[in-house]
Amino acid sequence: SLEKALGWRDEDVAFYVATDTTEVESLPSFQDLRRRGKLAFLPAGHQDASIIHLDRSQISLAVEGVVDTWAQWLTLAASDAAVLSASNFGVLAAEAGRLRTAFL
Repeated sequence: SLEKALGWRDEDVAFYVATDTTEVESLPSFQDLRRRGKLAFLPAGHQDASIIHLDRSQISLAVEGVVDTWAQWLTLAASDAAVLSASNFGVLAAEAGRLRTAFL
């Protein structure tokens, strides 16, 4: 686990999930973190306008979701550590925030 790898106590760790799909909510690991009160997650709102791709979403949807998108990006940039996918969104946030610990 991330906590063990970094020598952090479980009670001192919380997770924030930035994702482009609400389907992660069905994953057992996601459900476990939520059950344990360890998870912050920006739920989809405005008919999923909080989940957009600045470069691929329709402009009407992007206008509604751009604030949520930047809020998620800045949250990642300000994190103590990150577990990232091979996506420029998270990787650039980690670089901009100068994260010392990032797992890809």
